[in-house]
Amino acid sequence: MRVHYVAHPKHGWAIRRAALLLVNFVQSLAVYAKEKPDLIISTGADVTLSIMLIAKLYRKKLIFIESGANVTKPSLTGRLVYRFADLFLIQWEELKPHYPRAIYGGPLL
Repeated sequence: MRVHYVAHPKHGWAIRRAALLLVNFVQSLAVYAKEKPDLIISTGADVTLSIMLIAKLYRKKLIFIESGANVTKPSLTGRLVYRFADLFLIQWEELKPHYPRAIYGGPLL
């Protein structure tokens, strides 16, 4: 399994975060071009938003698994990705009102 590290856009002031988001997007685009995936599976975090958006721009499949830590409230990443994920899985039934199209898969751990 290959691992690729990209910039995490969460640290610092707003201008620094915006710059890191741009760096993250460019790095994610390079990883996408190198790996050419047909499917992206993500459990979230803002660091993965770029690769998920890039995959959807190239009409690739996206599976998103909402974090098990989010029991009653949806995550920011989940709220953003829900609109375009091909398959959206939740680990807690309490999230169903927030994600009506989601499939309840139960806790992963």
